[in-house]
Amino acid sequence: MGLNIKKLAAASLFAALIFVVTGFLAVRIPNTTGYLHPGDTVIYAAAYLVGEPLAAASAAVGAVLADIAAGAVVYVPATAVIKGAMALLASALIKRGGARAYVLASLAGGAVMTLGYAVYELALFGAAYALTGLPFNCLQSLVSAALSAAVFGAVRRLKNILE
Repeated sequence: MGLNIKKLAAASLFAALIFVVTGFLAVRIPNTTGYLHPGDTVIYAAAYLVGEPLAAASAAVGAVLADIAAGAVVYVPATAVIKGAMALLASALIKRGGARAYVLASLAGGAVMTLGYAVYELALFGAAYALTGLPFNCLQSLVSAALSAAVFGAVRRLKNILE
C-alpha cells in the first residue's frame, strides 16, 4: 500500500475537500433529493495522489458528510459504497498511465456512480424517480470527467510532493 504519513495526511485533507466541494458547490436537482456537484473531480485527484484504499476512504467519508449536511441522509449507505467504489476503480485504472488513463478512470468512475445511484433509487423510490435522476447523474459524470481532464496537469505536479 505504501502508507506514509504524507499520504495519510493527504487522505484526510481530501476527505475534507470532497465534503466542501461536494456540499458547498452543489446545485439541487429539481423534484429529487439529489444534487449536482464537482466533488467527483476531487475523488479522482485523491485516487491519483493517494491511491487505494485511502482514496476510497476519503471519497466515502467526504461524500457521506456532504449528504448528511445536505439533508440527503437516505443516500448515505449508497454514497459510502458508490463513492468508495469510484475511487477504488479510478485508482486501479490510473496506475496504467498518464493523462489518458486519468480521464478514462474518471469516465469509468462516473459510470459506477450513475449506475449505482440508478439501482439504489430504483430499489428505494421506483422507476420514475430513478429515471428523473439518471440524466443529472450522467451530466455530473461527464462534467466531472471534463474537469478532471482540465486539472490533471496541476494534480500531476502534486504527485511528487506525496512520494
